[in-house]
Amino acid sequence: MHNTLYLLPYTDVPLWVTDRLALDLPEWFDHPVHVLPHHEPPEEAYAPHRGQFLADALLQHMNHLMPRDALKLLGILADDLTTHDTPFIFGQGQRYGRKALISLYRLGHPDLDRCYTRILRQAVHDLGHTFGLEHCLYPACALHPSRSVAELDASPLELCHEHHRALRARTLTRRP
Repeated sequence: MHNTLYLLPYTDVPLWVTDRLALDLPEWFDHPVHVLPHHEPPEEAYAPHRGQFLADALLQHMNHLMPRDALKLLGILADDLTTHDTPFIFGQGQRYGRKALISLYRLGHPDLDRCYTRILRQAVHDLGHTFGLEHCLYPACALHPSRSVAELDASPLELCHEHHRALRARTLTRRP
């Protein structure tokens, strides 16, 4: 049965990040979270002319690393992340899919609590997409898109009523 959320840290992702996410994400998604061993990102996912990894290539690579009992798989990358048509992205989640990916590269801050809040918000945002949640027009919702760290910091770590209700309906019904 697909019941577990897995975290897939790529090279250089600090252990404290995966440990804290493994503790906090079950409160959001009502499923157990397990951390996989660190993996090297595939060379073919790196765009040397940009100095960034391509999200689509990493998401495809994650197909080979998906555990059999995985409900969802969240890849966590320390390096910068992009798509073919954006300068950078904080993360990407497959709507109604099983995979999401976040980059820590632009989320750092000297205050580790602020840094972690950014990371958790982005993980909630992109995993939310995998549960079918769309972007929100309400700026005070974690599903509101952020195009800068300032926008990310301005968005609280909570869901609007509509997204909260939708996520509860989609996660609680999948529990055994």
